[in-house]
Amino acid sequence: MIETLFARNPSLLIPIVALTGAAIVFTVWIVSHYWHAVRRQEAETALKQDMLNRGFAAAEIERVLVSSSAKPEATPERQVVSDNEYYLVEKMLDDGHSIEDVERLIRAFKGNKDSSGIRLPERMDA
Repeated sequence: MIETLFARNPSLLIPIVALTGAAIVFTVWIVSHYWHAVRRQEAETALKQDMLNRGFAAAEIERVLVSSSAKPEATPERQVVSDNEYYLVEKMLDDGHSIEDVERLIRAFKGNKDSSGIRLPERMDA
């Protein structure tokens, strides 16, 4: 069937391939967007569960989650805990750091400023 369509009118090949390719690209884009959102939500949920299992109070958990979801004005769409933040908080809690230390470190990363108030670059490659 496809061979007869292109045998009679070969100029249809380019638009059909273009539309099929666009549909595949958008489908992959949508699936990957929602997969990423689910992974971020799983990381936040695992952090909450881990803190509950360790016996932290609800107020302490809320403080950590609020400080980790606090964002600078430049990126208002970020609402959840990233994987890196989750593992950093988990490592700090394993090492016995207080909730205040965890909150201070997360706020420092979110603020992206050093002690002099100078804005640091987002990523520094060594």
